[in-house]
Amino acid sequence: MNSLLRQTFSWHAGPPAWGPAMVAGFGCALPLLLGLFSAHPGFLWASVGAFQAAQANPLHRLGMLRMLMLCGLGAASAGLGFWSADHPYTSFLIFALFGFLLAWLQRFGSEAGKLGIGLAICLCLGQGQQGLGTLNNPYAIAMLFILGGLWVMLLAFGLRGMHGLRMWPYMPRFISIFKVLKRHAKRLPKQKWRLHALGCTLAFALSGLIVNLAQLHRGYWLTLTVVTTLQLSFQGSLVRAVQSILASLGAAALLILLGHSLQSP
Repeated sequence: MNSLLRQTFSWHAGPPAWGPAMVAGFGCALPLLLGLFSAHPGFLWASVGAFQAAQANPLHRLGMLRMLMLCGLGAASAGLGFWSADHPYTSFLIFALFGFLLAWLQRFGSEAGKLGIGLAICLCLGQGQQGLGTLNNPYAIAMLFILGGLWVMLLAFGLRGMHGLRMWPYMPRFISIFKVLKRHAKRLPKQKWRLHALGCTLAFALSGLIVNLAQLHRGYWLTLTVVTTLQLSFQGSLVRAVQSILASLGAAALLILLGHSLQSP
């Protein structure tokens, strides 16, 4: 019992990461303010790209590489979702692929799972925004997304310079990274992961198909709700899964109401 208590209460918060927090805040604030003042839909995609890139800590060893991956892969995901919104079978296949990709990335730990969730969210936004604004080109969507991410990367380079760090840190050997990820994936039973992968693939594919066939406006409200419930860590514990899902939906509802009230600059 004492050991359990020590494990539960032994965690202490580290020093606040003020630098990365300021990069994320300023990086996301500028495109949002420009979008509010100009009412141009392009700044929405720039702000999404900035938010996606700001999830990485630029002071970490792999922070800049992760920021670049989040920006590039997120732009491709948003463009794919926007392009597939008019094709039901294409939407079904792409959403099924991303559902399987999410389950596959979750095998390698929480950080890889966050990458999968981020890409799935970009796909949902791309599909749900199709036909709602003046932009109708998926390449333009992807480019605006990348511009928002590059703005955050510019701030990140400045932060690294203020700390006297290299603009682009030395990268470890990718073979070593793959070995660590493979070792982490072996801890998960294959049968458990296969059932989770099947559930993610079918649930996400059907949500994308329903939005397309029903022609739901702002269909990301459905697809985003589905993707937030696809968690690997609570498989096998129904009570913990339901509690986590309800907490996620409650927090999302509060954030949606807060965002809806901030439509004036």
